[in-house]
Amino acid sequence: MPSDITGAWQARGHLAARVRPLDSVDLDMLARLTARRTNGVIASLKNASPVRWRRPGERDLMLLLEVDAGVAGYQSLPERVEYVLDGKRRRHVPAVKADTDCGAIVMDVFPDRGEHAPWFRLLAEVVGAIYARRGIRYRAMAQAEVRLEPRFGNALHVLDYRSVRPSPAAELRVVEALTRRGGSATIAELRGMLGDGADATFPMALRRVLNLDLSAPEPSLIRASLRAGGLA
Repeated sequence: MPSDITGAWQARGHLAARVRPLDSVDLDMLARLTARRTNGVIASLKNASPVRWRRPGERDLMLLLEVDAGVAGYQSLPERVEYVLDGKRRRHVPAVKADTDCGAIVMDVFPDRGEHAPWFRLLAEVVGAIYARRGIRYRAMAQAEVRLEPRFGNALHVLDYRSVRPSPAAELRVVEALTRRGGSATIAELRGMLGDGADATFPMALRRVLNLDLSAPEPSLIRASLRAGGLA
């Protein structure tokens, strides 16, 4: 079918697609949709600005991104994806686009159950293929996957330290302690070495000075490790 949308990708018949900045139609659509569901903003330390989310699953994803030292920053509702599928023009606005150590990645959080779940699975397939043709990674997650424990609970524990501002001397002691342990140690081990000085570990991780392994069964067993570059 004739289309002014370029970059065709063949699947389910003819699919043509393009990625564009948001326009007034997108903003009006987002306003209508979010008026009927829980939505809001988070105070993002990583972006040094408020970040908008449309549904709780997107908020929870952003909280994980805040704690992930491999993520330099992220943009919510970054752009729109226009495509023609089964003869219909459609548009989708992804949840976030993140700048990571491995390059850009676009992410969504979709329901994995209910009457609309099949459509969201198809949407993830289509949008993923569109971004793949642009050389950009795409990942769609279910809310249950985002809130997977113990990772999510550990992330919330780390975020409780967002307002802590350790002194340069306290941060240096953490780095020295980790170095003596071969580059990594659990929070419990650091507390044994530094006492309350170990409280500097989590705010350092939020500033991307340290990596954290959030798969630990509880917060005291989270393992911190030095990142290349050290203190900035």
